[in-house]
Amino acid sequence: ECLECDDSLHCLSCKSSNAIVLENKGCKCNDGYWNDTSLILEDSCQKCFDECSLCENSYSCLDCVSFYSIPKDVGCKCIDGYYAIGPLVLVNSCIKCAEECLSCQEGILCEDCIAAHAVPDKVSGCVCEDGYYNVKDLSYEDACLPCGDSCLKCTGADTCSVCKDPNAILSSNNICICGNSYYYDSKNSSCSPCN
Repeated sequence: ECLECDDSLHCLSCKSSNAIVLENKGCKCNDGYWNDTSLILEDSCQKCFDECSLCENSYSCLDCVSFYSIPKDVGCKCIDGYYAIGPLVLVNSCIKCAEECLSCQEGILCEDCIAAHAVPDKVSGCVCEDGYYNVKDLSYEDACLPCGDSCLKCTGADTCSVCKDPNAILSSNNICICGNSYYYDSKNSSCSPCN
């Protein structure tokens, strides 16, 4: 492996380009290059895939160029909470998602949400799913709490915006009550028609 040496094992320079001298003996490929043979030819060290900072062969990365990325079958992928708009060939290729996204395709379009009982919004970020309302920033896991039993949608525990029962209406203080010609049937927990 030695182009020049000062004894039989200690190289001063290497035959292969893109290789460095090891302290104890011989040579090894630079980061970003790999080999599957001894480093006895000039082209023994071959370039890794552009997304790899270290690799075991052309496409199998051991480490990635971009921060916040991990190896996958071929190249690298951004970790949860980050997304990319192109190949991960720069240190800043993985960009942080919006705070409430567990994962995203673009900064404000979440695929999964951090908060339990939250779903991605079609426009941006996340919203609490039907039957839940948010009490704090949706970047917290416990941000969505359940509505009262009679609410399909609500803005607070007992402040309904849509009633669960189709025969119920909202009162002036946003509580669901049975509409005209209906009564509350406690046996079925629903509004039943009057006789």
